[in-house]
Amino acid sequence: MRKSPKAIVASATLSLGLALSLPFTAWAQSNVTNAGTFTVTLNITLKTPLGRGDKVGCSASIVGTGNPNPFGGGGGQSATYNEEASADASVSGSTATCVLTVPYSWLLPPQPRLDTGSGNCTATISRQLVEGTAPKVLRSSGSSFVDFSLAGIPTGTATYNVNVTL
Repeated sequence: MRKSPKAIVASATLSLGLALSLPFTAWAQSNVTNAGTFTVTLNITLKTPLGRGDKVGCSASIVGTGNPNPFGGGGGQSATYNEEASADASVSGSTATCVLTVPYSWLLPPQPRLDTGSGNCTATISRQLVEGTAPKVLRSSGSSFVDFSLAGIPTGTATYNVNVTL
């Protein structure tokens, strides 16, 4: 039976190990989708007094990379994603709470793979000095809240609680 020109190119590409030459559809079909929601809650203790018009806000950045594990028999290409979110916090007395919900859908190499990445968050106090201009950040505090190299990239809902002092 005679192979079509596309099948000959695909089989030659695979036998040479040049995965980058495969059409995107072939690469996508060999990978898996990790999808879900990251929920990051910042519990903020306010030690810095808030002035009139000051706002408390927060942001989070989540970066994940799935790398094929050739030592475990994994194949495919690496894939890296970055998700970001920001919001205003709810302030009550000397505390503030900020909840960030970040949906994600990442196309990653199949298992076995080596996952890397992290989540970082920042809480800020800002003040609008001049109408129509960007607010000035008066105080900020940031930290890491997850390392994917330890637990792998999650599927489904992943919830993180972070304590921050401003």
